Amino acid sequence: SHWPQSNVGNAVFLAAPGTADFPVGYQGQPGPYAGTSIAAATVSHALGLYFQRNPQATAEQATRALQSAVSQSGTARNAQLGHGVLDADALQRLLR
Repeated sequence: SHWPQSNVGNAVFLAAPGTADFPVGYQGQPGPYAGTSIAAATVSHALGLYFQRNPQATAEQATRALQSAVSQSGTARNAQLGHGVLDADALQRLLR
């Protein structure tokens, strides 16, 4: 679900999981963290796997593949989830 503190608006391309448990803290205690920085790492990982399977792909091709793979947020792009959600099913579609 959409995290209330997430960025919203026209700049949102997609939504991705944004939680992680860290064994060490960054300017804080170890434990659970949430935020768009973690979601960005999730998307970066997915794109890294995509480029590993498709080394000749361009950035535009990767963007289109990611957009077509996400689980849809509805019939149109929206300010909270963009084009959709990069969930486990979307990752599998991206890597086919």
